[in-house]
Amino acid sequence: MRVWTVLSQKGGSGKTTLVLHLAMAAIDRGKAVSIIDLDTQRSAEKWGALRRLKVKKAAPAIVPALLHDIDRMIEAARSADNDLVLIDTPPATNNTTLRAGGVADMIIVPTRTSTLDVDALRDTLQALMDADKLDRTILVLNAPNGDKAMLTGIERLARDYGTPLLSPGLADSAALASSLGKGKGIVEQSRNSKAAENVITLLDDLVRHSRRIERTRKRENA
Repeated sequence: MRVWTVLSQKGGSGKTTLVLHLAMAAIDRGKAVSIIDLDTQRSAEKWGALRRLKVKKAAPAIVPALLHDIDRMIEAARSADNDLVLIDTPPATNNTTLRAGGVADMIIVPTRTSTLDVDALRDTLQALMDADKLDRTILVLNAPNGDKAMLTGIERLARDYGTPLLSPGLADSAALASSLGKGKGIVEQSRNSKAAENVITLLDDLVRHSRRIERTRKRENA
């Protein structure tokens, strides 16, 4: 079972959107997926309720949690033979988010291309470095707006902190928001669309990166 935590210092970076679409893409691959919702806004949990209402489906399991629940919930997911657990976090780099990162096999940091996002990304990466968690971290570019200066700034931060950057990452598509509004992931709603292809490619890239992290840890622990 893999555990991925999605975190960022900044609100509006697209954490929950990323979590939900990755979960649905993994389910499309036949994987058993759970989401642990640590965000006090409970956006993922509310979407799960919408999904049950509109689509009449319970998967993925979305469970609200507090920091002290994390270990117990991960073990419960493992006992239930989950393949992937995604942890959605509040917009901060504090004890909650860093603890959620600490229990993860991989930390995914989404970022948009704006001045505020680049500043927040720097703070996020510094906090992860201070917590000795950069070795399991990957950056995902979310909805790039074509601002070359901002993209250059993000690429520079990725190099400075030695953190891989997935670009283009998650494209800005109204279809992503539209499908969530119907209680579906884009892969479930429009399997052959460009937006769905983008999410599937991103999931595959993240799985490959997760495997590299696993191999590196095995070598270090050998």
